[in-house]
Amino acid sequence: MKRDQIKDRILKRAARAWGSSSIEMESSFDPMVSLMISALSHELEKISEELQDLNTGVVERILEIMFPEASIGARPAQAILHASPLENNTKVSLLNQLTIDKRIPNIYNPLEPIFKEIAFSPTLEVKLASCEIKYIAYGSNLYEVSNVLEKKAVEDYHHSLPSGEVFLGIELSNPNVLELEDLMLYIDIKDIQQKEMLEYYLKNMKCFYDDTQVKIKAGYNVPLNNNDAVNLNKSSVHLSEIIKEVNEYYFDNFYTLKEKLKHKNLKKYNLNHECFAQVNNTNDKPIIWIKMVFPESLVPQVLDNVIFQVNCFPVINKRLHTINKVLKNTLSYLVLNTEKSIYLDIENVIDPFNNYYEIKDFIDSVIEDGTAVLRTAGTSKFDTRSATELIQKVLDLLKDEGSSFSYIGKDFASKSLGEISQLLLSVQQQAGESNSVKNNDPHLIIKPRVDVAGDQSFDVNYWSTAAEDGNNIKTGTILEPKDKLFDSNKSIVLITTSVGGLSKQSDQDRIFFYRNALLTRGRIVTIADIKAFSFNHFKACISGVRIEKGTRKEISLKEGFSRTVDIYLKINKSEKEKLPVSEWGYLCESFMKYLKSKSSGVFPYRLFEES
Repeated sequence: MKRDQIKDRILKRAARAWGSSSIEMESSFDPMVSLMISALSHELEKISEELQDLNTGVVERILEIMFPEASIGARPAQAILHASPLENNTKVSLLNQLTIDKRIPNIYNPLEPIFKEIAFSPTLEVKLASCEIKYIAYGSNLYEVSNVLEKKAVEDYHHSLPSGEVFLGIELSNPNVLELEDLMLYIDIKDIQQKEMLEYYLKNMKCFYDDTQVKIKAGYNVPLNNNDAVNLNKSSVHLSEIIKEVNEYYFDNFYTLKEKLKHKNLKKYNLNHECFAQVNNTNDKPIIWIKMVFPESLVPQVLDNVIFQVNCFPVINKRLHTINKVLKNTLSYLVLNTEKSIYLDIENVIDPFNNYYEIKDFIDSVIEDGTAVLRTAGTSKFDTRSATELIQKVLDLLKDEGSSFSYIGKDFASKSLGEISQLLLSVQQQAGESNSVKNNDPHLIIKPRVDVAGDQSFDVNYWSTAAEDGNNIKTGTILEPKDKLFDSNKSIVLITTSVGGLSKQSDQDRIFFYRNALLTRGRIVTIADIKAFSFNHFKACISGVRIEKGTRKEISLKEGFSRTVDIYLKINKSEKEKLPVSEWGYLCESFMKYLKSKSSGVFPYRLFEES
């Protein structure tokens, strides 16, 4: 409570007790009484500040025990990337780095924008093939694909395919490769409203190579658990959990052909492929044709918005940092500097003998030989007071307790304290009413093994993320590879706009998270669970949630109406307008996917917006 509020309450009580009018109040009292009340209110304000500090510290410590920083820390942006490999069946690495210089508006000087390098890395070690989708045919249309995302109609094509059939012409880019194995397709639709419809058709999809039906498996061409992100030498699972969530989020967009596709002359295909003779003959490179059969109700107007592509994989915004430093055979401290980014996770600590050190969280003061301890305590703030209030408290202490420094000399103390006060006032003026968010880099405590004698060189690898700055990098943006794994002659482009990046959560966001965790415990059963999860997921973008029962017409022509659970979100327009359209679409889609996976409900969910 502020000093003026405390003083006002004391004066009102004193006026009531002494029978004075509440209108006259302070002016009716003796000046000495007014001074005493002012002094009392000032001391009570200081006690209130101390109690708030104590309460904040206790609550923060309890919440650190209950919910680790990994659950509420920064989150990297995610996207789908397309890249062509130098060799067939090349496996991407989780350590690969692909970068783009993003232009960020400078609110202080609009004429001098800020350029920040944003790095992306794969989330799964998928296999890439030396091929590209060159032709797409459906209905009475045949398109030639160029620059991954652009397609133009082929002239002099006058054939019509049966409804629900799609032909893909896969061009082999390496003359020494005439066979494809475990080819992974990425299939998505641009129109968010039609995603549910596309999911239905994909579940009923069949694939044929000439007259042979090809076994098609939903998901990536490598197992989800085949991921080296989980390192046995480290205790933190923050990055591993993020990678797992991203891979599961995009899982439904990938399909793997579990057969070998061998190139053969078009004349050896069945008669249904004769209509592609013209484009096949004009192309110097070999082409493999596959046919995808969907239910007949799939109309060409829907297929116009569908993306078919190969050599795509999920990526997240993370940058690899490496520190090489000579350490003594004693406890050594290393600050994990992330420059202007946010610390994400540590990869490994390696000594000169190639020993990987076990990385533990800071629990007590005992550190064993051959281990490294990660200290992140104090890197976040759980306090509702603004920065200006904290600075004002320091100014008041300097003003009221300045006499405590008289022992170092009155003139020197007055001059020094005056300079400090001026600097703090300047900071207060610049900071305004913005919230104080500490971004202290964590540090690593390393205790070398006993057999590592003398000064030795250690390698420390760790990750950082640009968080929200990595969002809204548009579809079609070209990235630069840092590794010689990809074909630099072909564009490495984003297939989707980057979304999902999140800086460390505010106090209000944390409250939503804690409430959701305590109520749902990772399961969504009741209406209260849905509401708690909705507020935690959408945060300040919504001001209310309403749940009702509903019905819908099923997509399948053989089914009628089905019951649904309808979720109505009351939108906070001012907050929603701050988000890009792609970010809001990601929030809605990820919300529905999480509900589908975590809910025990029998009926499907539908999401609606209301103002």
